[in-house]
Parts: sequence; C-alpha cells; structure tokens
Amino acid sequence: MVPEKSKLIILIFVILFISLIGSIFLLNQSNSSEISNNVSEFQPNREPIVQPEQVDEKPGPVIEEAVEEKILNPEEIMFPEPEPIISSDSLVIPLHSDFTLLGKSNEPNSRYCNELIEIKLDDDSDNSIRFGMENDHRCYKSIIVFDITQIVTESTTKDIKSLDIKYQGKKPNLNCGKESICGPPPFAEIKYQISNVPCIAEFNNNYFNNQIENWIVLVREYWEPLSADWVNSINNSDLPSNHTGWKALSFIANDIEQLSHVETSYFLCMSLSQWGAELIGKGPEEHNFWNIQDPILILSWI
Repeated sequence: MVPEKSKLIILIFVILFISLIGSIFLLNQSNSSEISNNVSEFQPNREPIVQPEQVDEKPGPVIEEAVEEKILNPEEIMFPEPEPIISSDSLVIPLHSDFTLLGKSNEPNSRYCNELIEIKLDDDSDNSIRFGMENDHRCYKSIIVFDITQIVTESTTKDIKSLDIKYQGKKPNLNCGKESICGPPPFAEIKYQISNVPCIAEFNNNYFNNQIENWIVLVREYWEPLSADWVNSINNSDLPSNHTGWKALSFIANDIEQLSHVETSYFLCMSLSQWGAELIGKGPEEHNFWNIQDPILILSWI
C-alpha cells in the first residue's frame, strides 16, 4: 500500500507536469499566430496569373516593300569633267580613217532609214563626221577608225589609266538658226569593235542595217556630242571642243588589256549614229544631225 503522503506527492507532480505541458502548448500557438500575421504583412499583393487564351493566328501575306529604282544621273556617269589632259604620260592617236554612210527609207510613208544609197569617204566628206537625220528622207551614220597597235604593244608592260576621244564641233548647215532646221537628235550612240584590219565601207544593206548593229554597244541614250544650243545658233562661229568621257570608253580599255601582243596590227572601229532606230529627216531644209571633226584618241598610263 502506498502511503497517503506519497499519493499526494505524486498527484501534485502530475498536476504540475500537466500544467507545464499546457503552458508550452499555449505559448507555441501564440508565436505561430504572430509569425503568420507578420509574414502576411510583408508579402506583396500578387495578381493571379491568368494564362491567356491560345489564339491560332495564321501568318498574313508577306508584303514586300517596293524598292525605289535609282535613276542614274548621266552627267555623273557618262561624261565627267575635266577634259583629258595631254602630258608626258599620254599617248595621242590621230584618226586613221573614216567614212559616212548615207541612207534613206525604202518604203513610202515610213520614217525608218534602212537602205544604203551612198558612201562618203573622208576625202570627199568636207572633213565632217555626220550622224543623225538628214533632209529629203535620208540619214547619216559614220565610222571612225584608230590604229591602236602601239597601245596594245605598250599595254603589256603598262596599265591604262584613262582613254578618251576629243573632237571639235561643226555646224550641220550654214542656215542654222532654228531648231527645226538644225536641231540634232536627242541623243547619239556609239558602237565599237576591235579588228586586226581597218574597217572598210561595204556597199550593201546588210552591212548598213545588221553588221554594224552587232557591234558592242558602248554609249547609248545619254550621249550628247555637242550643245544643242550651239548647234541651233546662227552667229556662233567658234568651234567648241568636247569629249566622250573616260567612263564611257573604259570598256574599250578593258578589251585592249585582254589582247595578247603578237606580230599583228589592231584597229579600233567606232560607229556613231543616232540613238535607237535610224530615222530619216522630213522636209527639204531639215538637217537634224550631229557634225564633228578632227577626233583624236587620248590615252594616259598609270
């Protein structure tokens, strides 16, 4: 039997133990609530994350932006200044020969010049190189020839820096003073070929219409050999000088540098004509052609 005193001591111990356990439990609950409140105070307000609806978008048609076409300025491209300068590093090639082809229309009421009727050699052409429309339903185109053998020979050890043709202007007719009489075509055209023999005149329509047309086009549409104002004037007797421009002839320089020098000669043949289709003049007083004289080929070395 446990004495009454011992039971009392055990009961007191149990009560104290239970009280201690209860106090600890209540303290933990209070701390937990306080921490929870403190944490909630420092948490930012977050909007709920909402996934957007997936929209099945089909790609629309690809619209290509229009590319603006750049129109080249012919004054900057074809005929730069200054004029060719003759120096100790230059080579001046005089004109070897030239001839002018005179044609007409072979169909009534047609403006196209397609029938060769005469060849004017340099001896009987009054020192004139004509190309364009002539009166009485006729037209001109001229061929000029330069002996470039020396250029080809020296190009084996030198590089071409520039190549140009300089010439003087000449009036189409003594009665110039009106555009209707002497107004030249809007533009002129140059074709060329390099040959081992000088180009000669052939009196046949195939040469006039086709053979020359198959030469390499050098300058087209933008070449004005002379000032139209000077051509149309009546009192200006000065003979202006002009030139084609280095960039216009750079293709010839490239062709010359590709030639291998052998024991042969080389000639540069150039056809001068109105740009586009060969047209005939209308009335009996219309001399709508370009007229130049004394062309020289000027080359400079690097």
